[in-house]
Parts: sequence; C-alpha cells; structure tokens
Amino acid sequence: MSKLEKLGFKQHYEQIYSQISESSIFKVDDPWSRLEAEERLHFVVEEVTFICKCDSNLRILDLGCAEGWFFKYIVSKISFSVYVGSDIALINLEKARKNGLHDLVLCDAEHLPFRDNSFDLVLCTEVLEHLIEPKSTLIEIARVSRKVIITTPLLGCPLFLDNVIFNKIAKIYSKRLREYFHKFGVKTVLDFLYYDKGASHINYFTLSILKSYVMDHFDAIKYKGMAFRFHGIRHILYGIPSFAILHKKLQHKLLNHILIFNCGLLGNTMLLMVLETKRKTPQFQCAYNP
Repeated sequence: MSKLEKLGFKQHYEQIYSQISESSIFKVDDPWSRLEAEERLHFVVEEVTFICKCDSNLRILDLGCAEGWFFKYIVSKISFSVYVGSDIALINLEKARKNGLHDLVLCDAEHLPFRDNSFDLVLCTEVLEHLIEPKSTLIEIARVSRKVIITTPLLGCPLFLDNVIFNKIAKIYSKRLREYFHKFGVKTVLDFLYYDKGASHINYFTLSILKSYVMDHFDAIKYKGMAFRFHGIRHILYGIPSFAILHKKLQHKLLNHILIFNCGLLGNTMLLMVLETKRKTPQFQCAYNP
C-alpha cells in the first residue's frame, strides 16, 4: 500500500468511526446483522478460551481492534500476559482505551511494527476484506505470531463451483476496485462503498481463494461456517422466535460440519479459520480438539 493509499484509508476510517458509537455494533436496526455479530463474538471467544486452556500466558494481538469490543468481552473470561490492540484509525484507539484496552499501536495491517514471534495469537476479525494487500497482512501475521483466528465474509457454493463461477466474480470485483482507486482516489471509493453499500469491503473471498492465500504460511487447525442465512425470505421472518431457534439449530447441528457457503439462496455467509504458522516451536504441545 502506497503512502497516498494509506492516507486515503486512514481518512476514510477516521471519518466513519467518528460517526459510530461504541455500543452500536449490537444496536443495529437489522436483526440479522445483530445476530451475526453476536454469533461471531461467541465463536471467537470460544476459540480463544480453548487456546488459553493450553497456554494461560498468551501474548495476544488484536489486529484491527476498532473500539476494543473483543477485548471488552474476552478480558473477563481468559488469562493472558499481553493484549495489544492495533488499528489504522486513531479514533478507534481512543475508544478502545475507554473500554479498558491500554496497550495500543497505531499502524496499518500490512506493515506490523513488531519483532518476529512477538505474539502467541493474533485476532484478525473482519479485517482481510478491507485490505488492498491481504496476502501481505497474512505474511506479517505469520512473522509475528504462532497462531491466528480469522473471520471474514465469504462467497461460495454448496455445489463446489468456486473455480467455475465465484473465484472469477471475486477476482473481477477486487481488480475493478483497484482500478477505481487509481482513477478516483482511495477515500472517494471507500466512502461510496460505505455509504451506498453499507460496508467498505474491497475484497470478496471464496474458501479456495483463502486457502491459496494461507497455504504457504499456515497449517489449518479449523474451518467453521458462520452467519447462516435463508436469502430472499429472511426479511419476512424478522423477529419470529421459532425461526431464530431453527436458525441456531441448523448452524450448530449441520452447517458447522458441512461448509456450505453463500450461493445466493442459502448458506453460511462468513468463515472462521484457526491457523498455526508453519514454523515449529517446541513449546505449546496441547492437542487442539474442542
């Protein structure tokens, strides 16, 4: 990311997060978005808690920590020796400090100002889809940490047609946005995406694309589908308790074990990955089998 691109990113996120209250993530009007935020939080805390059972002195980096909402929920549930939050937006770090997170670093995700092996675990939740060079960020994560938990929105298909359809869609989308960055400027494009589409996502991923990104630097410990949706009928079913229960049963009993991703009709719209860097460290021999 060039200095000009970095400036555009920083200006965009400083602007939008100055308009978002610290508690807004669970107070959105869309009940599905609220449900998915709660679900994501639950799964990430669950994974971190299990890893902490193997190592109670974890050094954790919360990459793209925003206002520190993961820290706010994790701090009372686990033991750790270090918890550092990093973000590109200064306003986020100021909000995170109000939420009790005091070890904070202002930086972009593609150039982490930490020594090799500085951390045992990186939380990278809803970050990769916002980055110009997600591969560079993954390389940096592998350099500074032994493990990473990643969550990101996902395209895909239960018929496994990624290589025929969805990989092409994802690559075309990312390529066109980069062309728009050069033509109109990063901040202008990001502002349009946020105010018109509701999110500043500049990458679409499929499972096969993500696997190709991580395979050189990480070994996969777990893939988990999240945020299952019945597309097309979900707006009709807002607020029906029995449907919310059915949603959860499908998610936990079936779709966590069968990776069916968004094909336009139904499926998990998000992915959680737990990865371990390929370099071997003799400590931390706990078997990962929750």
